[in-house]
Amino acid sequence: MLTVSLSGKKIKSAVLSIILVLILFGTTFLLFYIKESEKIYLSDEAEIVAFLEGKGYSPTKISEEEIIIPTVWNETFENYNLLQKEQGFDLHNMRGKTVLKYSFVSGDSEITLLISDGVLIGCDVFSYEDRKSKVL
Repeated sequence: MLTVSLSGKKIKSAVLSIILVLILFGTTFLLFYIKESEKIYLSDEAEIVAFLEGKGYSPTKISEEEIIIPTVWNETFENYNLLQKEQGFDLHNMRGKTVLKYSFVSGDSEITLLISDGVLIGCDVFSYEDRKSKVL
């Protein structure tokens, strides 16, 4: 027969450890849930157009193509990712992955959306009038 004897300190330490693990698990789950609920799902062109119209644009599609996010970034792509981060996107985890790039025109603006597995992962609006990119 095996007998285990635990002191009060060991029991408190074990209970505290279990509580900390539960808190960590709960926090991780909550952050995942929040991040998952913030995703924008655009599974087809009709949903993309509706999304852009909801942002006040009247989009006309220019192109749709598969592109590969570079694995090695130059300064231009680093700056592009900074623009994406302003909107809550980050392309770092997409390096080397194939994504869909949709381009639309609306008025004097060109709109680019990057979509992976039906999820919007990046977008920008280039104004021909202002000659600069901005967030959507």
